[in-house]
Amino acid sequence: MNSSLKRTSSRPVAAQPPAPRVVTRWILSRPETLTEIEQLRLKSVLANCPELDAPTGHVRSFAHMLADRQGERLPERLEAVRQEDLPPQFRGRHRSRP
Repeated sequence: MNSSLKRTSSRPVAAQPPAPRVVTRWILSRPETLTEIEQLRLKSVLANCPELDAPTGHVRSFAHMLADRQGERLPERLEAVRQEDLPPQFRGRHRSRP
């Protein structure tokens, strides 16, 4: 065996996780516009970070509401987010209307 091809460790090589900016782009993109590899990598990220599942669902639901021009659903969407037990970094600041 060529000495330059020998493994120096018995540990498996792990892929480097995608940058937060890349994951954010995948979440904010229409799922059908992602390549198959991007879809698989996002699925892997969500499997390894379940805290992103609920926010991803809310983002996509909100995007559908906007794309379909269903603004009347905004109070319902906001209430769904408020009811979710999201980590602090995913909770927005909202003011109650008088």
